[in-house]
Amino acid sequence: MTPCDIFATMELAISTCYDYRVSFDKSLEYIRHAGFGVVSLGGKLSHSEYHKPEGRRMISDVQQRTGIRIDSIHAPFGSTADITQSEEALRRSAVMDIKRCIAACKELGVRIAILHLNSYRTDGISQRMKKVRESLSELTSFAGENGVKVAAENLPGDNSLIILKYALDLFGADCLGLCFDNGHAELHPEAFDLLDKYQDRLLALHLHDNDSVKDLHLLPFEGKCNLPNLAAQLNKASSICPITIESEVTNSVHKNPEKFLAQAYEAGEKFTRMLKT
Repeated sequence: MTPCDIFATMELAISTCYDYRVSFDKSLEYIRHAGFGVVSLGGKLSHSEYHKPEGRRMISDVQQRTGIRIDSIHAPFGSTADITQSEEALRRSAVMDIKRCIAACKELGVRIAILHLNSYRTDGISQRMKKVRESLSELTSFAGENGVKVAAENLPGDNSLIILKYALDLFGADCLGLCFDNGHAELHPEAFDLLDKYQDRLLALHLHDNDSVKDLHLLPFEGKCNLPNLAAQLNKASSICPITIESEVTNSVHKNPEKFLAQAYEAGEKFTRMLKT
């Protein structure tokens, strides 16, 4: 059984990062009205506050009211949540942030925790590889104890790709899966090889678009990404992993949240029609 086989059907999801200006409860109402039945919680803690007991209660209440299912939670990311940093106190803090994400997944009945293995600064790669091994040993063990799958996301840049491949080769499929981000891969095309080498490790796919220069997080088909080619690559796999639209209003021509979500659903449906059933 591949990781994706744990999902009975492939459902299109959208990340709550699409517009953090919209309150979490109103955001899920808009998302449901646009036609989505599944969401991924974005990594901005102040939006959903999934790391707090009161935040998780609020999330459960909104889920009950809207009927939306959460299929993944994105752990915090960036320089303050970098599990490869050399400063031990900062690394420990980052590990604890991700543990809180995993614990929230368990409490909310969410299958997947998504994380960046490093920040966009990737100097001192040998030291970072040592730290990622140490951090992931602890995190994957904790996730396994809590029945949660951990998916590491590809980031732009040579060193980030080296760190990701190192981690995937070091930890088996039972411990660590892959979240493939097509927009990040567009900025670093070597990452598309991940779809072939680790197709049985795919737990999630982040779908968005850009101009092949900047990480714009546009709506699918709003930029220059070769989405038909992406679909063709995915169709080589034995099963299709869950797909999450990770687009944002910031650089889109659609600034109104409700209009944006309607366009996101239409674009997502267009992409999924390219995939095998």
